[in-house]
Parts: sequence; structure tokens; C-alpha cells
Amino acid sequence: MEWIITANPSGKHGYKVLEAFEDLQYVDWHMSRPQKNIREGDIVYIYVGKPYSKIMLMTKCVKDNISKSEESLDELKYYNDFNSFEHKDGSIFFRLKELARMDDERLNIATLNKKEYVKGNIQGSFKSDNNTELFKYIEQCFSVETIEKEYEDLTNEISDAGKKYTDVIVKARIGQGAYRDALIEKYDCKCMLCGIKMKSVLMASHIKEFAVSTKAESTDVNNGLVLCANHDKLFDQHLISFDSSGDIIISSQITDEQYDDLGISELSHIEVDAAVEPYMRYHRKQLK
Repeated sequence: MEWIITANPSGKHGYKVLEAFEDLQYVDWHMSRPQKNIREGDIVYIYVGKPYSKIMLMTKCVKDNISKSEESLDELKYYNDFNSFEHKDGSIFFRLKELARMDDERLNIATLNKKEYVKGNIQGSFKSDNNTELFKYIEQCFSVETIEKEYEDLTNEISDAGKKYTDVIVKARIGQGAYRDALIEKYDCKCMLCGIKMKSVLMASHIKEFAVSTKAESTDVNNGLVLCANHDKLFDQHLISFDSSGDIIISSQITDEQYDDLGISELSHIEVDAAVEPYMRYHRKQLK
């Protein structure tokens, strides 16, 4: 089953939903009466109210019927007035994990009204059984087609700006777009090398650089890694790479004394599948 639920980040009773999902691996959602049938495994889209007024988050319910008195997460700092949201013992929650996020005008309320998928505002919760065309449209917006559209926009932007700014533009756009979201999901929202799970410091990078990749390679999630800012920089500068088993290869430009400071060792390793190897083989050849 698929659902749409709502969150309003503004106002006295607002909840900073985007910030919460940015900081946390999971978010616990208070189960109101309209949401009582959301179950583990369901896909839950989140409509974010003013000033955004659009569907922005795709999440998955990873656990349902969580009792606050037992194990719910403490997220009170994300409420504008957290004293108003002291849920009593006995309150029930469901746990959500972010899969992807978009800031796309195709999913704002004005567009959804114009296409007649929604009448008026989005309030309460919607489920896919009763809104087949709406959910089909949302799924299309969050699909790989979004990554391909991102590629087209990115190549146009590079063309307009000139090659001088290519690296800066590519890194910035990948860092905020659908390609990053797909990699974050594939690699469980953690640095593949050191394991840190703070999403705000994770970087998504192409293994084979965007500038020399074909369109298919540029939009292929197998041509990407998720690393923390420190290890991403080392990888981008070709100071580290990985063999076909995922074991680290370290440039001779890094001295043994620097290993600890950089958070690497000769035993460092990442988990990769066979589809990554053709891109990594290219990267290894660039090692300094």
C-alpha cells in the first residue's frame, strides 16, 4: 500500500519535517486515526505544507505500532512548540525511513490541482487504493526518469556556464539531486568507508567522472559511491581507490603517518557489487 501524509513546518504547531529526515536515520510518526492502517513495508509520501506546499519526501514504513513508553525516538526538538507535543504513554507511532526527496514543481499543490489529481489542499492522509492516478503520477516523478531529467538539466547548465565551472556545477547538483538520493538509498545512508550515518555530511560522487561519462554512465547508480566529506575528497582527488574486492588502494603521496588523521588504514574496505567494478577499474588507473 502507498500513502500520502502531511506535515506543516510553519506555525506554532509546526514540525520541521525536512530537517528531521536530514538529521535522523528514522523518524517516528504519531499514528492518528486516518493513518491507523499504515503498516510495515508501506510506501509513505509526505506532503510538506507552506511555504513549500508540495509532495517532497518518499519514505518507507519500517515498523508499525510502536509504543512511546517502549521505544519511540525522541524528536521533540523538531516541533516549533515541543511542549504541545508531549505525547502521553499509550500513544502509538509508526517508523519511517527516507528513500528519496524532491523539490519539484510537478508535485506542488497548484500543479496537482491543475492536473485534477487533487481538489483543493492535501489534508489528513490519502491511500493508493482510492487515488490510483495520483499515485501513478507521483511514482513517475520519483522514478529513474527524474535522474535522467536531472542529467539533461545539468548538461545544459554546464554548457551555459562553460567548462571552467564544470566540476563545481556537477558536484553541487549531484549533492542535492535525485542521483544522490538513489545512492543514499542503495548504500543505506552511510559512508561506505568509515560507516558514519550522518546524512548531512555524506557526499555522492561519480566513480568515472561526469565529464568523461556517457549519458548512461552518468545516470547509472553503479557509477557512484557514498562517502563522508573527508573520504570523498580523497577519492575525488585520486588519492585512494579500491580493488575488485573493495579493499582500499592508497596513493604513495599519502604517508603512513597521515593514515590515522585521514581515517584510513591498509585494512580499509568497502562493500561493492560486480556492477561497480568496470567504473572502479577506470578510477584505479587515475590513482596518483
